Amino acid sequence: MKHFNKKWLCAGLLACCVTAGGVVTALNVNPDVAEAYTLELTTTEIKDTYYMNDILTLPQSVTVTHEDETYTLTDVVVYYPDGTAIKQASYELTQVGYYTVQYSLETDDGVLKAEKILSVIEKNWSVGKAKSSVEYGDLTMSTGVYQNTEPYKEGLKVTLAEGDAFTYNVPIDLSKNVESDIITINPLQIPNTASARDVIVRLTDCYDPSVYVDFYLWYTVNNSVYARAGANNQRNNGLYKTETMAPITGAKAVFIDGVRYISYYEQWGVSLATGGMSGSSNGFTWKYNSETKEVKLRHARSAANGDKITELANADIFDNDLFEGFTTGEVYVSVFAEEYSQATLDIEIACIGGISGEALQSADYVDEKAPNLSVDYTPTEGNAVYVAQGETVDIFDATARDVSGVNVTSAVYFNYDSTKRSSVFVKDGKFTATQPGAYTIVYTATDFYGNSTQEKVVVNSVTTDNGKAIDFTVDALTESSAGDETALPSYTVSGLNGDVTVEVYVVDPNGVKEKIEGDVFLPLCVGEYTIEYRYFDAVSEYTYSYKVQSKASETVRFLNTIAMPNYYIKGAKYSLDPVKAYTFVGAQPTPVDTEFFVKFDGGEYVKKDANEFLIEGNSSVQVKFVYGGKEIESDTVSIVDVGFNGTLLMSEYFQGDFTKEASYDHVLYTSNVKEGDNAMQFVNALSFTNFRLDFTVPLGAYYQALRITLTDYYDRANKTVIEFSSIDGSLCATVDGTLYKGSGAFADDSIKSVYYNNSTKKWILPDGTAVSYTNKFATDLCLMEVALVGITGDASVKISMVCNQPFNNNFMDVIEPIIAVKSPAGQRTINDTITLDPALYVDVLSPALYGVLTVEVKDPAGNRVTSNEGVLLNGKVLADTAYSFNVTQYGNYRVTYKAVDQGGNSSTITKVIFVVDEEAPVVTVKDQTVTIPVLTVFNVENFTVSDNYSAEDKLTVTVMVCDESNYSVVSVGSRFEAKYAGTYTVYVYCEDEAGNNSYASFTLVVEDADAQ
Repeated sequence: MKHFNKKWLCAGLLACCVTAGGVVTALNVNPDVAEAYTLELTTTEIKDTYYMNDILTLPQSVTVTHEDETYTLTDVVVYYPDGTAIKQASYELTQVGYYTVQYSLETDDGVLKAEKILSVIEKNWSVGKAKSSVEYGDLTMSTGVYQNTEPYKEGLKVTLAEGDAFTYNVPIDLSKNVESDIITINPLQIPNTASARDVIVRLTDCYDPSVYVDFYLWYTVNNSVYARAGANNQRNNGLYKTETMAPITGAKAVFIDGVRYISYYEQWGVSLATGGMSGSSNGFTWKYNSETKEVKLRHARSAANGDKITELANADIFDNDLFEGFTTGEVYVSVFAEEYSQATLDIEIACIGGISGEALQSADYVDEKAPNLSVDYTPTEGNAVYVAQGETVDIFDATARDVSGVNVTSAVYFNYDSTKRSSVFVKDGKFTATQPGAYTIVYTATDFYGNSTQEKVVVNSVTTDNGKAIDFTVDALTESSAGDETALPSYTVSGLNGDVTVEVYVVDPNGVKEKIEGDVFLPLCVGEYTIEYRYFDAVSEYTYSYKVQSKASETVRFLNTIAMPNYYIKGAKYSLDPVKAYTFVGAQPTPVDTEFFVKFDGGEYVKKDANEFLIEGNSSVQVKFVYGGKEIESDTVSIVDVGFNGTLLMSEYFQGDFTKEASYDHVLYTSNVKEGDNAMQFVNALSFTNFRLDFTVPLGAYYQALRITLTDYYDRANKTVIEFSSIDGSLCATVDGTLYKGSGAFADDSIKSVYYNNSTKKWILPDGTAVSYTNKFATDLCLMEVALVGITGDASVKISMVCNQPFNNNFMDVIEPIIAVKSPAGQRTINDTITLDPALYVDVLSPALYGVLTVEVKDPAGNRVTSNEGVLLNGKVLADTAYSFNVTQYGNYRVTYKAVDQGGNSSTITKVIFVVDEEAPVVTVKDQTVTIPVLTVFNVENFTVSDNYSAEDKLTVTVMVCDESNYSVVSVGSRFEAKYAGTYTVYVYCEDEAGNNSYASFTLVVEDADAQ
């Protein structure tokens, strides 16, 4: 796609010069010449007004009269609006605003100058090549006829050739209205053909051309028109309102304010039903909402306020590619077309940004609007801030914006409002408040047309006892014990500018700095800590710190908690993450292995192995880790009997106050609670990235909603909640509180599936609606709860699938485990380091065990790889540790993970790493020119070849000699018989084993006998 971004070189943000090209020069004035005389240059060879991008050519000299003497001035310089001085043969006028042309001559009496000020302006509108044109006249269509309103009579009649764009050079300020009419146009397409398939209106940010929004009219071959829109970081999108239609490939269902749409990308979209390209007299008005980023299109058959096209800031439509809006709301409007079938396209434009009729044909645009100027400071009262006498003050940053370009200056004055005003010295953006009183910072923003804006900030300098604008006191802490929480002493603070922010940091003996949240810190090392306070207001900032000596202690501390499942399965084996204890006697906390104990049914603790222990009890499990007399103990977790290692009762994998009945294709769970809510928990931990639940809500369900809650295995406060219910008879879903209205019914006795698509990072709801969602849990492990909400009678739900496990009356575990790992697959380059993240596996029916998930890595030759840690990755190595290795060969590396569950079912996944050579060999020529006599044989050896990987004997080298015309090959190979004198070019081509190639050449001069 061609992007017609407005070339507005002079639009500036801060006080900086925009280089216009050429040589920037400074005039050297003889210091002995005392005076300078400036005359007005009246030559007619220089016009008063030019247009943007015109070329200014100046006379080589001008003649002026000064004090009855005639002088010829030849030294000329042009000052651009941004202050840049340029001295060259001709000048491209790339900035709008006022320019000064200055001729000068150094005489015995002084410097004589002759100046002329000219202005450069924009045309209201412009197009590109000669084949494109714009004229003002009667419109042939009734553009603007909406709900019987009067049509536009006259407007712009545009003819656009392919590759050209109509650009309206007057900025439109979208911030003035929440919802703005952008443009009213009517493309005069040829019936049943279409001069161009896409007619595009573009809004381009006045201050950042990379930010734009495109409005599309898409003309199809079947005489239909569709509308879409999209920002610079988005695919263009259009919404088709329907309650029943299923999305086609590439589209998806989305819900906006409870209304269901099909969201189309790059094609189709909102059907306008306007008679298409058949010469309809109906125009189109594009509308944009600056708050919601909603795009609408108004036409003869639309609603009074227009049809919704899309919402550019809606995550359900654009995922993470959301449009954040324009810099200030000021935009340029352009119109262009793509995929022409005719030489040109005719478009009528009736209104742009509220401007219509005669105002559209104004020939010139001159910026008369003063710049927008804002100062980055937060005053406490009025425009005044306070500092202590003698302090150095940073001048606040100021930001100015203006469509014609802007310069910002600042100056500081003492006693600004009195007759004793004086300038204050400023260096590197700072000044010192040397005496009590009022200092005023004056900011001036001046655009290139001379419009200016001024802002003032008053800085009051006052005398304080401590020479600071903030009082801060705290009693220093002197020592602490490693491993023990230490309370920080309280502090007092007050400032001249009101609110003061205090941040507290701790720097450990190893130099690691961390912010302290709260009033305690936990020293984990022996040595010297630094407690640092940073206290500041809008103007002043100070720090205070003291040293704390952390001494060794006998403290033993557990820094991690025990992660437990919701239930344990009787007769199953389990692994638990080992919890280490830490001692605090050195420069780092010292981890020590702990002893693991298990207690069943409230009995005595028995020492076990945390990596594999059998559930031998009947009702409850409690565990603890012990070291040095210290221990950390878990909560008590219930044991359930599912017939593990025997006849499985699959229905028991959900626990709660429910009656259970298994059949061949589902398990029916009926709530024993007849009013309110009732929930059941799944026994085992599941995989978030492979999560799936197939469920059925029976006809006439006596409850209002079904809620699925997934909980982070390691952070029980972190949850994902999906709830299904009925609104107006239709199935609706909420994902973490956001509503999505779907098709179908809630209680219709049909199987519904909700699952997570990890490749697209989206939840897929029962009707195919896709909801963007990134796993926010610490790992892939999660726990599941299913709740019936708002029960009013006999409430039940059928469960037919959990992840990859069919749920029914089957009594055997025959489904393989699920392996979850961050994939190392993809294309890499030679000698890259590959890091294998720790992997895990889950099984719906069998608890996962450490020691049964392994990893193997084979290189392109089929040999097993040894990791950088010295471990042979042979398929017997556990995958719960991070390993790294370097890819040193081209080809495919295969990383294979294998897991075996307690039922003997195995699962294997292989990730392929492609190592590709994309670097061409290097051909180096020793001498760029070689001379030989005629009638000799020349051995072409004037070169060397090398490659980043392939050995020299694996490189394919081809030598060709071409005659002087460079069209005819006279010799191929490393031997050249110089039969004829002349100049030849020798080409040396080289190709490596991967097919990358390069070449070099040199000149071979064959001299005849007379030349020797």
